[in-house]
Amino acid sequence: MKVNLNHVFKTLEGEDIITPKRVTKDGNVATIQESFTLKAACINSLMQVSAQNKLTGEEKVYRATLAEDIFRADGEIDLKIDDIKLLKDLIGEMGSPLIVKQAWDILDPPTKN
Repeated sequence: MKVNLNHVFKTLEGEDIITPKRVTKDGNVATIQESFTLKAACINSLMQVSAQNKLTGEEKVYRATLAEDIFRADGEIDLKIDDIKLLKDLIGEMGSPLIVKQAWDILDPPTKN
């Protein structure tokens, strides 16, 4: 399934959700503000491991590889159903309700009657 990674999460008022990002330029580290995207949410959720979540080395490598694929993707990525389920589960576990709702609407769009 094709997924738009450039979706910018919105507040309830419709404004972009902004997040700090550390960048290095010419050897100096600075913090900039940028819009929080589905791409960032997916990568962040894949790279976090909770203390009670005992992952095998194989599972960690799979998550890191998927995070790399998402990082390299420009705009859209074609994801397998199992990867979408994994992302929904991880974002659902780690994200705020507002992020989870918007992410799930993109990863698994509600059907219209």
